[in-house]
Amino acid sequence: MSSSVRIPSSFPELKAHSIEGLSHDLVIPVGAQVTGSVIVSFPVTKEQFDARRALVATVNVYGHQPVIIQK
Repeated sequence: MSSSVRIPSSFPELKAHSIEGLSHDLVIPVGAQVTGSVIVSFPVTKEQFDARRALVATVNVYGHQPVIIQK
């Protein structure tokens, strides 16, 4: 059983907002657009996560410089 099948049953609140997941080896042609979900985990408690002041995500794109997303 894949993790994409197990996660909604383990965390039902995620199912309401889920869309098709993005595959690990996805290739997006130049000029194309893709929409999908990714699941991440953070090595902190929920309380620590809720108390955060910012969030930085680094997306490594094959053959390009990493994309840094900050909020």
